[in-house]
Amino acid sequence: MNGQTAVVLGATGLIGSSLVEQLLADDAFSTVRVLVRRPFSLQHPKLEVRITDFSDYGAYRKNLGTGDCIFSCIGTTNANVKGNKLLYRSIDFDIPVGKGEVGKVGDCWDRNNVRVQECWESLKIIEQCLEKLTKEHKRTTDFDPQAMLPKKIRPPKMDFYCRAENPKGELGFFFRTDGRSDVPTRVKARACSFNNLSVLTELSRGGMIADLVAVIGSLDVVMGEVDR
Repeated sequence: MNGQTAVVLGATGLIGSSLVEQLLADDAFSTVRVLVRRPFSLQHPKLEVRITDFSDYGAYRKNLGTGDCIFSCIGTTNANVKGNKLLYRSIDFDIPVGKGEVGKVGDCWDRNNVRVQECWESLKIIEQCLEKLTKEHKRTTDFDPQAMLPKKIRPPKMDFYCRAENPKGELGFFFRTDGRSDVPTRVKARACSFNNLSVLTELSRGGMIADLVAVIGSLDVVMGEVDR
């Protein structure tokens, strides 16, 4: 079994990086080749890193090479991504999760650390989007998405709900329209902070009143959003 080569597609996420660590510790493999969109932080004598543009099939096939085992971890970190998955695949980002590096998993420090890591990931996403918007998706006279949108939207008489995944959770809006006006007869916002507060009782059980300041702060609650 010695001398085998394992190939891992997408190793920067939570599942991919964990798999790579296990393969590197396995004596059955002498080489672990990873195909990633950006430089891989892990260093190991058995590790072979190949930066790959997964949208370029020719480069992707060339970097794939040959091996004994192949693992695909692309898109496995966040299984609940809604909407157009093609756009998610063109942007490189990780989903931060609590690891209990200080204290316990899920405590105040852990939740705040996840929020900080999410800020860094957001900056990474913004930088990639800015590059795309100034190059391949640059607005021209022939390509102007804003010009394609109507100035007013008058939907038919109906009730409908739309949602988007935000850093704090799901943000949704309920609309009721009469089919005659571009102004809905009713709008209800489903705010993330209001729903996140429901876990406060469980998190603060057994603690002290003074601990509530840290617990509420770790939930990153926006009070203006709660009463919306």
